[in-house]
Amino acid sequence: MTITRVEDLPPDEREDAHGINLLLDEPPRELSVRLTEVSTAIQEVRRAYASALCPALEEIARTIRALRDAGLIDQDGKPTQPRNRPAWQSPYGPPPRRR
Repeated sequence: MTITRVEDLPPDEREDAHGINLLLDEPPRELSVRLTEVSTAIQEVRRAYASALCPALEEIARTIRALRDAGLIDQDGKPTQPRNRPAWQSPYGPPPRRR
């Protein structure tokens, strides 16, 4: 398929929402067949991605449920307990040594 001309029409002459007409050099039947082939290919790619991603997403969901059931995260996925660090350690690192 070769696009021979693209027109950007004024708003009052637009036939569709985008206002661009594609004038094609092949009959509509061939275009219809090609669009059907593209649509079929897109659906095949979608199915392939879905079949590959679903098991991984199900495993992630199981892990999140297990963390919630154990009380380690809340409904928003945030930790329910403070970070475990030694009492002497501050968020800014260990205290400076005196000489």
